[in-house]
Amino acid sequence: MKTLLTFIFFSSISPIVQDSVDSSSFPVSASQQELSAGFLSHDDSAKSHDLGIKWVRVDGGRFRMGNDNGLSPDESPEHEVSLDGFFISATEITFDQYDRFCEATKKTKPNDNGWGRGRMPVINVNWNDAYEFCQWATNVTGSPVRLPTEAEWEFAARGGTKSRKFTFSGGNKVDDVAWFAENSERKTHNVALKAPNELGIYDMTGNIWEWVADWYSDEYYSVSPKHNPQGPQTGTHHVLRVGSWLSTATYSHVTTRSSLRSDYISTGNGFRVCR
Repeated sequence: MKTLLTFIFFSSISPIVQDSVDSSSFPVSASQQELSAGFLSHDDSAKSHDLGIKWVRVDGGRFRMGNDNGLSPDESPEHEVSLDGFFISATEITFDQYDRFCEATKKTKPNDNGWGRGRMPVINVNWNDAYEFCQWATNVTGSPVRLPTEAEWEFAARGGTKSRKFTFSGGNKVDDVAWFAENSERKTHNVALKAPNELGIYDMTGNIWEWVADWYSDEYYSVSPKHNPQGPQTGTHHVLRVGSWLSTATYSHVTTRSSLRSDYISTGNGFRVCR
């Protein structure tokens, strides 16, 4: 079931749907488990060869995931999660990075909506596109590249083991850390212009909604395992986190969830990657 959040946010954007890809054929849970091995063998200051991905190390730890007082019932119940360490990209994947993938694979480049490419976060990409980018980046770099799990995403957005328990990723004043409805001028902006969070990660509130690896279920938090949760085994929608250039501050809290079909694209959707 889609959340109230999804309806309110995306009802104002006309969907652009590509030819459907059967994402049930993608081994999401299995691939997350397989790719979890060996990530910490990399230097946390390294770039992925020449892809220009700046990695931030997120040390393993425990946190309370979700929000019993959140906007939507699917943010509850709050529950304890423990995660192994991982690396996450300091910024959302940009047009510069995604266009190189398209050129290498002869894939049609996504429309930038007239807002520009370069250091702008890539938009108009669906979950399947993000998954394919990760496969390509893995081949190019020789290291596993993947989408973060929902739990990894929230832990990183909260600041990991350095969390100061902010409402938004990096602070309690949304204007300091995010491009959102009141300051975005109804468009995306170059990555890393706002203040980073405690770990040095940018734009985990606002700018674009970010696809994560997990299938969506509004009841998953009730049955989630405590250690390295991977999300439901199957589903019809994938999770996005959290807020975009069109979202109000209310819909930009670090625990806010949304979900869409794997083939749905929008000017408000993009992604970042993990290893």
